[in-house]
Amino acid sequence: SSGINAEYGGLYCGGCQDNADGFIATGEPAVPCCTQDALDSISESIYELIADYSNIATSIEADLKAAVEASGVSTEEYEAMKEVATEQLGCIEETYDTLSESDCA
Repeated sequence: SSGINAEYGGLYCGGCQDNADGFIATGEPAVPCCTQDALDSISESIYELIADYSNIATSIEADLKAAVEASGVSTEEYEAMKEVATEQLGCIEETYDTLSESDCA
């Protein structure tokens, strides 16, 4: 996974996540409660969209893969991009969880 991150560069996992998590861990300054509320609302909306559209995404996977391959991207590259996206979302979710559990001001 770290090789894939290096290939795509400028992603959240790794240094950026470490910096964000370190900032949150200090609690100084505390994250504004309105920021936590906004992030909670955004997160809830994203989870609802994922639930609503996961079946659609599954049903168009073959068509999407065919379109990507027709544009010159190999199956291996396509799968690697999906892996990177999944990993990045996981890291963002970890930071969100840390942030939502921290004290706010």
